[in-house]
Amino acid sequence: MATTLDDTGTRGLWANIALPVAAVVIGNAIIFGLGAARSDLTPAQQQWVPPGAVVGSVWVVLFALLGMSRWLYLRGGGRGGRSWLPAWLALLGLAFPVYTGLFTDSGLGAAGTAVTLAATVAVMLAMGRRVPAAAWAILPMACWLGYVACVYFLA
Repeated sequence: MATTLDDTGTRGLWANIALPVAAVVIGNAIIFGLGAARSDLTPAQQQWVPPGAVVGSVWVVLFALLGMSRWLYLRGGGRGGRSWLPAWLALLGLAFPVYTGLFTDSGLGAAGTAVTLAATVAVMLAMGRRVPAAAWAILPMACWLGYVACVYFLA
């Protein structure tokens, strides 16, 4: 049975964007509400990290693009399990604060970033074979994660 999330029209686009955006906004509210937006980064690394509100805003945009990617994949004729790959990336992103000890362990943060970046590239390759536009919608996430990886590994 088809749901609104499977609709390839405008209603489906908005549903696919609204769900991950709502999840990341709630996640951001919890992180900032608990005062958990801190880290054990070195001062050299900290100077490369944007303010928390900017980071949170970037994730809202990235999650909207994940939703759009799923919609583009469906609209381009993709079906089945691969259409849910952006949702799995969103879950991986939402879990990031949990598996990094609420950002208190930069070693776990670096490893988590590397894993999430690898998963993002894998999703882009899997979806891009069928619907290239769906992969392009995820590219900004790969770029952001590449930046974050550079902060962890190079600064």
